[in-house]
Amino acid sequence: VVFKELPHEYFIREGDDIIYDLYISYPEAVLGTDVEIPTLNGRAKLKIEPGTQPGKFLKMRDKGIQHLNSHGSGDQLVRINIYVPKRVNSKEKELLRELNNMPNIKVPEK
Repeated sequence: VVFKELPHEYFIREGDDIIYDLYISYPEAVLGTDVEIPTLNGRAKLKIEPGTQPGKFLKMRDKGIQHLNSHGSGDQLVRINIYVPKRVNSKEKELLRELNNMPNIKVPEK
């Protein structure tokens, strides 16, 4: 018997762990937020701390694939991504330009 694993709509499997890509806005990354995300067993709440950086992984213990022939499950790893809109209106552009001139927003020089 041969089993073939099909790709999942939300998750990438790595062993017994699963990875979920979460997209949040720049303000949500800076200020923090609470989100609800899919898991293998429904939805779960996840707290995003203020100052969360893109690429960071948050671990949700025991939300992954059940271990074969043993107790427990893998983890769900949530990879933080920042959503960047492709289009913004004139008001949004104006606010973004104003925000970009604020001292704590500029990228520090090396």
